[in-house]
Amino acid sequence: MHTLRNFGVLWRASPLDMKDEQRLELWNRTRKVNEFDVFLSHTWHTRGLWKFLSLSLQLSWLQILLWNYAAEIDWHIWGSSLAPAVSVMCFLITPYMPCMRDKHCFLDVASINQSDETLKERGIYGLGGFLKASKELRIMWSPPYLSRLWCIFEVAAYRMANPNGKISVRPLFVDRLKL
Repeated sequence: MHTLRNFGVLWRASPLDMKDEQRLELWNRTRKVNEFDVFLSHTWHTRGLWKFLSLSLQLSWLQILLWNYAAEIDWHIWGSSLAPAVSVMCFLITPYMPCMRDKHCFLDVASINQSDETLKERGIYGLGGFLKASKELRIMWSPPYLSRLWCIFEVAAYRMANPNGKISVRPLFVDRLKL
């Protein structure tokens, strides 16, 4: 997923803290798609670093496991000593792998124009269409998530617009414990 490239720079700042030019640049980097693999539901009240780390781990855990297993088999004693380096390498390069290019996700700050008020309003009114066109609603749960009305709205609207769609809850604190 492109949101994880450049060490998750996209997650580091809330749209409210960005300059207009930065928000417009995000919008200009998006492209039109017919459907989304994942609609990322989260709150900007949780640090973006945790979301970046959590999504990166969710995306790269299999590559980390397989490469470490291969290192153990092929290099025996060296495999154990190289495991941390191999894990970090997999963690960092997975978003750039060719198999990840075709994954499309909805991220509010990029998918809805944040610099033009008219386009922003159209994007918000079109949220039901974005939810309907999403295969999965991934809830990036953190303690303030359920206190945000917008987050509750996304969950309810997704179930209404996409009754057979997949909803997955990914608690950020659990992923923090894995690290």
